[in-house]
Amino acid sequence: MKCPYCNHQKDKVIDSREINNRIAVRRRRECLTCGKRFTTYEHTEGRPLALIKKDGRRESFDR
Repeated sequence: MKCPYCNHQKDKVIDSREINNRIAVRRRRECLTCGKRFTTYEHTEGRPLALIKKDGRRESFDR
């Protein structure tokens, strides 16, 4: 993750919590270069699943 203050690539995760009924993850990070802390939010993508049949046609997954 790139630090928003100094643009350095290395950081460490200080705290990680699930939010919104496990739909997202909130992480507190600390930059290993400048020492400043920042928060990131990670959300899952809500893409529908599809099956690809042997004949090549696609079918939506409905289980």
